Order: sequence, then structure tokens, then C-alpha cells
Amino acid sequence: DGRRKQRSTRLCCLCPQERGPIGLPVAVEPVVSKDGCAPPPLGHFAGPFLPDRDGIASTWVHDSCVMWCPEVYFDQRKQRLKNVTSALKRGSYIKCNHCGLKGATVGCTLQQCPKSYH
Repeated sequence: DGRRKQRSTRLCCLCPQERGPIGLPVAVEPVVSKDGCAPPPLGHFAGPFLPDRDGIASTWVHDSCVMWCPEVYFDQRKQRLKNVTSALKRGSYIKCNHCGLKGATVGCTLQQCPKSYH
């Protein structure tokens, strides 16, 4: 019918998994095959969260990435993840001690260690 199909440009804001050569983000698409549609390597995306300048929620995160954030948990009664927004805001300020990119929400398990990772 002549209409262009829109591609998803979802990126996980917590992990560097879908980064291009010099840390530049690249689009992540589900893998489509004759057997159906498979999620990206790190799982399905949750979101959108956090509104942009226009007030539109546009921040995405992998299910598997957000579940490692210490403040995030699954509310059985409401059947949804809780505290995701606070985890994403916190992650936007914390750089990974391994790769230097922001989004590192998992702290070292040693209490006296200040290091964080993806």
C-alpha cells in the first residue's frame, strides 16, 4: 500500500549491550524467522518509562537488566515491576567501573567497595 514500515529504536538505558563501535547506540530489533519472533539477546523490553522534554515516556530497559537493580521488585498483587523509575534515574548518574558508561546500577557486594557495574 506504499506506506513505510516503522522500525523500533528501543535501546536499553542500563546496559551497553547494544552499543556500536565507539559507544554509540544502535537500534535493537527482535529477530524474525520462519518460527516466529524472538526477543533481543537480553530479553524483552519493559517500558516506556521517564518522560522526555515533551512529556512523552520514551525510556526502555531490558527485563533482565532491570531485575538486577537492587530497588526493583515484582509486586505479585499488582502484577508489575515496582521502583523501575527510581532505578533508571539512579543509573543515569552512575558510571560502570569496567566500561565507563552510565547505567551501572549493580554495586559491588563488599560493603566498603564503592564500585558499580552493569
